[in-house]
Amino acid sequence: MNTTSYHKFVKNFNKFTEDYNKEILEKIVTTLSLGDEDKTKLTEMFSSICVKSELLSSKSAPKKKRAPTAYNLFMKDMIKELRQKYPDIDKKELMSMGAKEWQKQKTKKGTK
Repeated sequence: MNTTSYHKFVKNFNKFTEDYNKEILEKIVTTLSLGDEDKTKLTEMFSSICVKSELLSSKSAPKKKRAPTAYNLFMKDMIKELRQKYPDIDKKELMSMGAKEWQKQKTKKGTK
């Protein structure tokens, strides 16, 4: 499931849950013949439950950033070097040249 689909799912799920909670709240109030004060307390309880569930499902949890791989570090330096040597070449070509250099170095290390 990609990120966009996930966020749509969470949004739809939260909307469904909110509607379902309203329906349950009304059925409880009607069945128990609750007064306005009790209805207010019950509504507050349902609201706090919804807020807690939204906090748990929200994307507020910070993502851990992965450490750069040897390839990432190599390419970062290589692109800088290549850009200095060939300032007119586009980034796609620079990446291709960098990848070829990576393969050369990898082959050299493998044969040693």
